[in-house]
Amino acid sequence: MNNTSKNHTPPCPHYNVCGGCSLQHMSTEEYYDFKQTILTKTIASLGLAPSIVGPIIPIGEHGRRRAEFKVSVHKGVVRIGFFGAKSHNVFDLDVCLVSDDRLVKLVPNLRKCLQSLKKPGAVKAISLAVLDNGLDATIILHAPLHSADKDILINFAQEHGFARFNEKEGDNQSLIYGDATVAFGKYEVKLPAGAFLQATKTGQVAITTLVTQYLQHCEKVADLYSGCGTYSFSMVESVRYISAFEGSEDMVAAMHNAILHYGLEDRMSVRVRDLYKHPLDSKALRHFDGVVINPPRNGALPQIKQIAKSEIDRVVVVSCNPVTFKRDAEWLLNHGYTVVEATAIDQFYWSHHLEVVALFVQK
Repeated sequence: MNNTSKNHTPPCPHYNVCGGCSLQHMSTEEYYDFKQTILTKTIASLGLAPSIVGPIIPIGEHGRRRAEFKVSVHKGVVRIGFFGAKSHNVFDLDVCLVSDDRLVKLVPNLRKCLQSLKKPGAVKAISLAVLDNGLDATIILHAPLHSADKDILINFAQEHGFARFNEKEGDNQSLIYGDATVAFGKYEVKLPAGAFLQATKTGQVAITTLVTQYLQHCEKVADLYSGCGTYSFSMVESVRYISAFEGSEDMVAAMHNAILHYGLEDRMSVRVRDLYKHPLDSKALRHFDGVVINPPRNGALPQIKQIAKSEIDRVVVVSCNPVTFKRDAEWLLNHGYTVVEATAIDQFYWSHHLEVVALFVQK
């Protein structure tokens, strides 16, 4: 990169050891210029004016509310941390400047706990998330836990106030105790284990604020790849009706239960649908005057093609991959849409990843 600072010292002691945070060698100003340039170059490559790009929304240090700590055991010594750069070797974590402090502060005690197990090698990783009602934890296993070891881990989880504790071996996941909730606007949803959640709470609020702003005057909105209702619940007060579609049955069930709990049946509905294999066709989409779509990293080209033919007034695309964002945007631009505004949200601090929110409207 040409815009790096030779004199800037990376602030994390694990820099060049850890496999993450590869852009810490940049000064803050250089870093945000680089991140903003990712979006401005993408917009320019689409033949659009750079003036439509809004200021980048920073998240900064200690914003990440999710982390998966890897575990390795060598000669009886337990290590907990992340994979090293370009390797699968686990290094012991002392600090992590991007993760929520509540996650990092737990690591030394967690290391001691695992060291006390009869068979610590059964543990592959521990996934943690900071949610609204406490820590959500999933212990990921190579092999079944010894019963005494399981008791030790349950006691540890309870002593440290875990809201929910799960275990996972291969594809099998089971609840040990508790539940976990997350707030979308003023509504709380019970989050299924392993459900999608924005990497930072600040980023979630920033994205939902933009989505709500862009669609607030719409009558009927389709929320595609809705997850547990991140956008639906946040904008339900500002539109007349929302129809949500999501491929995960667990996330649809969680969203449906919240709809019933809050008495929102006349304002919102949710259905199970794999939108990549079975996208809503352009005829069905014509019932809506607004759409928000937040696909996975591989984008949503089959669904975007149907949106492009539907002549919906306003389409908000939320993407965590500028490459697939560009590909999907080209379809909309080639079928009568233009971009009014595009904003970068830096949820993945000190990395090359970038979240993009863009509003497309009919020309």
